Parts: sequence; structure tokens; C-alpha cells
Amino acid sequence: MAGWMAEHRKARMICPIGPCEVCWTTDAEVHHKNEDWRDHSLTNLQRLCRSCHMKAHRSGKRCLLCDQPHKGLGYCDKHYQRLKKWGDPELVKINQSMPLQREGQTSPLKLCTVEGCKLVMHAKGLCSKHAQQSKRGTLGQVQLTKSEVAMRRWR
Repeated sequence: MAGWMAEHRKARMICPIGPCEVCWTTDAEVHHKNEDWRDHSLTNLQRLCRSCHMKAHRSGKRCLLCDQPHKGLGYCDKHYQRLKKWGDPELVKINQSMPLQREGQTSPLKLCTVEGCKLVMHAKGLCSKHAQQSKRGTLGQVQLTKSEVAMRRWR
């Protein structure tokens, strides 16, 4: 059985050379309409430019969570942005005073146990910032900002 490269080479030889069938740009590739790269029938082959070819392959994908059109990594734009921002596509921030919670969840996620911290608990009852300070042994000590450290060095 021939591999992917050999099969596409065959398809390029079978499909007539020409411009993209959608936007008419000159540099066109061969697209298999039914997405079976082994099926080289002329009714299944189509010349598309790179841009139209990518759109054709992405058009049928839907979000794994809400069935909206696909944006990236299997999610729609809304869930993709949440994944990038919070690391979980189902996390939602209701308002500024409440912590993050999962979509459809009634109780919010647990908060860091350090007084005054409103970040979500990460490990051992602490947010990721305070867990790292605990690991270093600097938890509870006054932490200076980078600009404060720079000002002390400058003086």
C-alpha cells in the first residue's frame, strides 16, 4: 500500500492543472472532497489554493463542548479563549467579587487560604503564587515588586 505522499502525488497527476476553483488564484493544490486521500476519482478531486483548502478542512468541525463552529484545539472561540486564559475551557468568572467556577456549576471553586487572596486554590489550600512562596520558604514575608527592588538598588 502506498503512503500519503505517493497517493497525493497520484492525485496531483490525475486532477487537471488549473487555478483554485473557489477564488481563482493560480497556485492551487489538490483537495479530496470526501477527505479520503485514497479515493482519486475525478468527481472527488478539486483544485484549491492553500487558504481555501484549509477552510474546506476546518468547515465541518464543531466545538467539543457546545457544538458551535470550531476555532482551535477542538473548541469554539469562547471555549478556546477560556482555555488560553484560565487553562480550562469550562471555567467562567461570574463577576469581579466571585472566583472562577465551572460552567453550570452552582458552587464556586475553592479560594486560596491566605488572608486577602482571591485566587483559586492550586495546591495544599494555596493558590499557585502562595504555593510557590511556601515551597521557597518565603510565605508570609513581605514581597517586594520588581520596581521596588530596582528602586532599593538604585539608591
